Amino acid sequence: MERHPIATYLVALSITDYSRIMQYWEYEPGENMPIEQYYFAGVPPSSMSGATYYMVNYTIPSLDALSYYFGRYPFYDEKYGHTQMVGGGAMEHQTSTSIGHNFSTEYVIAHELGHHWAGDNVTCDNFHHIWLNEGYASYTEVLYFEYNYGWSYGYSWLMSQELSLIHI
Repeated sequence: MERHPIATYLVALSITDYSRIMQYWEYEPGENMPIEQYYFAGVPPSSMSGATYYMVNYTIPSLDALSYYFGRYPFYDEKYGHTQMVGGGAMEHQTSTSIGHNFSTEYVIAHELGHHWAGDNVTCDNFHHIWLNEGYASYTEVLYFEYNYGWSYGYSWLMSQELSLIHI
């Protein structure tokens, strides 16, 4: 069930025999939001070789950081979570993110969550404006690192991204 308006490009359907981990994010003292992490059986969350480890360990710190900067997660009255998919990449969907089963990077958790403030709540007029959504979500990576590891780490991340763009 979805209580909020939803952009049609954010609708997804994932069907398989998933395993699930339930977590909870305390967005106010005594107020918790469910986090549902769906993953392929056979890759335990303790294994750093797949997305499950990153989903379980970096979702709550990402919610804390981005809610600090932008206000409470917009869909706190519903849920958040991830659903693994075959292949690479990740895609935000309202209240959930599809993530490639072999994805093993911390920043992608914050990046995809960042879309929920600008992307799921504010939708582009057409695809030519997608740079706004992606630019905003890339900025949330910097804020995530700054919040969790300090200003210099966030700045270093920003500079590393700038340098990688120069070589494209």
